[in-house]
Amino acid sequence: MSHDGWQTRYLMSFMGGAIGGGIGNVTLNFNTAKSTGDMTFQKASQELVYMLRNPKELQSFRKMINNDTLGNKYLSATKTVTDENGNIIGYEQGTKDDNQDKYIKDLINK
Repeated sequence: MSHDGWQTRYLMSFMGGAIGGGIGNVTLNFNTAKSTGDMTFQKASQELVYMLRNPKELQSFRKMINNDTLGNKYLSATKTVTDENGNIIGYEQGTKDDNQDKYIKDLINK
């Protein structure tokens, strides 16, 4: 087994994936942004009602939400860091059960 050029193979594989994934993601984001720009409050309300009345749509939405990152996974959602005057200056380090991403997802999935 030869290891000649393995760095080049991995680099090319990485670049191909980054370019291909980037193009696909840009297209998806462009189409989403384009349709969102035309969205009125009434249209958004109709989409929401449609989703709530169709369990498959709601399930698909929840699956998409749970697969995405909505908040910081490394910061606590409930514990803050304060200065000597009691002013909140940030959040403590998060844990598996207490992080901002999990907190947001739990609120959505209720």
